[in-house]
Amino acid sequence: MLTNLLYRKLEPHELQECINLELPLYPAHQNWKVDMYHEFVKNPQMAFFVCEDVTIKKIIGCAFALVGQGKRNDETWFQSNTVHPDYRRQGIASHFIELRLQVGVRNRDRVVYVEMGVNNVSSIIMHLKMGFVPYLISDTYYDGVEDALCMRKYINEQKAFNS
Repeated sequence: MLTNLLYRKLEPHELQECINLELPLYPAHQNWKVDMYHEFVKNPQMAFFVCEDVTIKKIIGCAFALVGQGKRNDETWFQSNTVHPDYRRQGIASHFIELRLQVGVRNRDRVVYVEMGVNNVSSIIMHLKMGFVPYLISDTYYDGVEDALCMRKYINEQKAFNS
């Protein structure tokens, strides 16, 4: 893992930098990502993290999740997990997953949900290694182009079994 990286919460003035990082990597999502980011950054149930390369003072990754979701307000929903291509395969995305899992645990949520394109093999493998289990394929989820693999991981097991 690189030592020049700093993981921290997003500062509101950095939102556009995260959008600029994500949109070129996922062009099919351009219509909804910008509006979604602006709404989520205002949401008190949103946990938004960035990874900064402090040597060049640039955000090279961002990830966010919503806590306290679902009918019982006991679900964490992972949303984005973006890392600049030059920094991939160095544990950054996995660290983002850990940070967001910690937020769900602190919120006493019962389960974490995440979705990714069925062709995003690296993300699928990473989430499997971190204990997520596939439970559904959502047809043509991504702009009618690609199916999504839906995965979940139970956290706060005592709460999960008492529900």
